[in-house]
Amino acid sequence: MNFSKTHKSYLFANMNNAGSDMMGNTDLLTETGEDIPDVTGKQRIQEVLELSAYSPGIGSKRGLFNRTRSVSSNTILKPSDRMSIKAIGLLGADSQDFTESTIDQIETGEIQYTNRQAYQLNKGKKTGFGKLQVIHNPSENDMLESTTFFYKNKARDASYLLFNDQSSQEHLHTDNSLFEQRLNYTYKIKNRSILFCSGRFVHEEKPQEYYIDRFYFQELFPEVKEVDEVRQLLANRMNVFDAKISLLKGDEKNRWLFQLGNNYRQDKFSSELVLSKEGDKPLIPRSHFNNLSYGVNDFYLLGNYRHKFRQIELFGSLALHHLLHTYQTSSSRQKPCFWAINPHAGMEWSIDRRNKLTASYSYKTRSAQISNLYDHDVLSGFRSFTRGYGSPVRLNSSFFVLNYQLGNFDEDLLANVFAMYIREHDSFSSDMFLSRNTVQTRSILVHGNSFASINSKVDYYVKPIKSNIKLKVSFSENTYENILNHSDFRKITANNFTIGLEMRSGGTSGFGYHIGTQWSRSLSHTALTHSYCSDFSFLDLSCKLGKKFDALFKLERYGFSRSVSGRSYCFMDLQMNYRLIPQKIQLRLSGTNLLNTDQFISASVSDIGSSATTYKLRPRSVMLTLEYRY
Repeated sequence: MNFSKTHKSYLFANMNNAGSDMMGNTDLLTETGEDIPDVTGKQRIQEVLELSAYSPGIGSKRGLFNRTRSVSSNTILKPSDRMSIKAIGLLGADSQDFTESTIDQIETGEIQYTNRQAYQLNKGKKTGFGKLQVIHNPSENDMLESTTFFYKNKARDASYLLFNDQSSQEHLHTDNSLFEQRLNYTYKIKNRSILFCSGRFVHEEKPQEYYIDRFYFQELFPEVKEVDEVRQLLANRMNVFDAKISLLKGDEKNRWLFQLGNNYRQDKFSSELVLSKEGDKPLIPRSHFNNLSYGVNDFYLLGNYRHKFRQIELFGSLALHHLLHTYQTSSSRQKPCFWAINPHAGMEWSIDRRNKLTASYSYKTRSAQISNLYDHDVLSGFRSFTRGYGSPVRLNSSFFVLNYQLGNFDEDLLANVFAMYIREHDSFSSDMFLSRNTVQTRSILVHGNSFASINSKVDYYVKPIKSNIKLKVSFSENTYENILNHSDFRKITANNFTIGLEMRSGGTSGFGYHIGTQWSRSLSHTALTHSYCSDFSFLDLSCKLGKKFDALFKLERYGFSRSVSGRSYCFMDLQMNYRLIPQKIQLRLSGTNLLNTDQFISASVSDIGSSATTYKLRPRSVMLTLEYRY
């Protein structure tokens, strides 16, 4: 670290194999948090194919075997009083290993079978990221800001797969590059008026190459007798041009926002499936070849208003969109165009000092993503294929939100109830064909899907014992339709219920505790009902002796119903810190998984059955750390 009046510099390096992902999700570094009222979705490419191992949901460190190296630099320069320059750089390499096995029990009333899969996966990546931000204030009333991003990621994934006693090896190569440039100009017209102009350009490419040495889907290609290798080549490219101008006006009771903008996004996608046998000419099926271009131009006008009248604050917005689509494949070209109006209205009512009610309604129209529009099959897993709708459409939905709050944060009692209802007037669902060795999914357009949820939380501070008691209850229901194995439309209802109770010490003594338990039940209902229950309990104890010593003890227990495993899993962690020289030298002794629990089983249910996955966990470990600050 280096500090002076004109610049500040930070340099950070890390190397570990203790399960800590010090790089984190580098995709988040390019997020702006800006509220851009486009209807084209998130401006990033969505991966078609991914070799992934899911976290067991008991902390990222417990199931992660890694080797991570990273170095980052942060610099802040002030060449003058009116200019500042911020630069961030990151270089990293990471290798992660996962081991898991899954039992899928497929049961729909018409089909019934069990698939078993064992999986050993290595994910390796090399990442580079850079960000340069320049802020210049020509005067007290205006500001010019330029931000440049560059991101490069090279991933090399390999797995050993055992599916129903048939072994195979997978390899996936993914190269992701991203460049983004933003320009913002802000001008303060008067004390309560601001003019804001912005422009943005994004270019991203994500080619992928996938290989597997076993042919699992012989039934889909009966004319092909022998295949030594299956290969799929994917090319994905995106360009975004965005510009807008905004005017903000307001006073103590009224706030206005007017915005005029244009957002253009173009995606180009191609895929090619290659079936190879040594000594023969590779076969490239036309039914599994895609070459399409998809562009959406969104010209929009937005008005936003907020007015405060005594205890009631009214707010609303109205966005008018003109959407021009360009969809082109090797055999067709479409240019649909339509208008969309997205209204939003709501209120905040402060009934009195301790009661507050918020309600809102919004209607949204958005364009389909390119991942739902492939006109031919794309290999999306070692035995699964995905096909899109094949034509651009608009998707419409309604949102209702209600929130009630009792009490304030500085009071003994604070309660909150949040309810949400989403009605999907037009949305994508799936037409799926299942067999033991293959899964084929096609996007279809359905009407009337819905999602409802209610969450409540009560916090109460008990003064005699100086502790806070928290009760949490949540319930959600998702209702949708799909097609399975050429059936009629099936109506599916998925429910999730959770209740939890916690108690945490709130005093200032050297001893503290946090204890709690949570129980949840998941259910999926069609012609058959699939369900499972789980519970989670924990105990955290902390101790602080003077200014030099503190300790933290953690105990966790996870339990599952007999339909999953009928077992419970316990974990114990301990951390002790001793400061030899306060603010300078510190010794830390950390122990994780002290009970040496070597595996963990989690479960899920869906409309086609249930799944139980066994994860290999990191063994017991004890680490001594010396920390020196200067």
